[in-house]
Amino acid sequence: MKTNFLDHCKPTFSKLNKTASLLFKVIFTNPRTYIFVFIFSGLLSILCSWLWNTYSFFVILPPILINFLSISVFIVSFYLGLYLVEWRRKQFLKKIKLINLHQYHIIIVVFLLNLALTSISVLINIILYNIYSLIPIFNFHLPLLSNIRPFIWLLYIIGMIMLTFFLTLLYVWMATAISNRNWSFATLTIVTLFLLIFSDVILQPTITNKMWPFIIFGYLCPTKYFIWFNMLFTSYQFLDPLGISQIIQDFNQVSFIVFNQVWEPFLGIVVFIGIFSYLTPKYFTWGMKG
Repeated sequence: MKTNFLDHCKPTFSKLNKTASLLFKVIFTNPRTYIFVFIFSGLLSILCSWLWNTYSFFVILPPILINFLSISVFIVSFYLGLYLVEWRRKQFLKKIKLINLHQYHIIIVVFLLNLALTSISVLINIILYNIYSLIPIFNFHLPLLSNIRPFIWLLYIIGMIMLTFFLTLLYVWMATAISNRNWSFATLTIVTLFLLIFSDVILQPTITNKMWPFIIFGYLCPTKYFIWFNMLFTSYQFLDPLGISQIIQDFNQVSFIVFNQVWEPFLGIVVFIGIFSYLTPKYFTWGMKG
């Protein structure tokens, strides 16, 4: 029984291995990957840290800093989405489909690519933070990441894996469901900007929590649920209600907070992952006419 199961799985693993080897080679041998994913993500993370620590009345605390360091997941997903559009336009996906690939194989490999690139980029951002935090112009006076214990890092990693998986589903759907190349590029760009603006990843929740347009559109922004899920852990709010002060610094002066308990954003996470787990493979197309 066990042997039969393994024999049944061997062709699938073989296809995944071949596809992963090919796509990883294409991505990691392209110089644009290092410029766009690692350098651009690092500069954007540094810029957010410097701007908020220099020009904002509200200081950067661990959950907010971790958001800035994690911005890479959005950049990587956008980058891979652009690649998928080009692969469809050049009929590259149709060519590799000849080895009897299923759309699930592509989704899994793109997820692994996203996870690998995001992990490397976030680690680079953390290293850069430990360097630029020593520079006076950045106004970091405390070692913020020392407040994060190993079990919190583990919860953060779990949250990031879920966010990476969701963004993979979302960007594969946008890149493969739309038939027109220009519309695909436009959709990827607009959605990326929407996610960055309304998910509280580059804007301080202390500010957006007071502005109704950000609150309303925030609830419509899928990634906000993932970002808040992680912030409620990295602020220790799930253990101490006062931990919310690391996210909403003037929490005692406001009557409304978008999420108070971990289960609230987690419910949204389950819903959005469920929706796009259905939509992405259903509307996946391998090629593009123009």
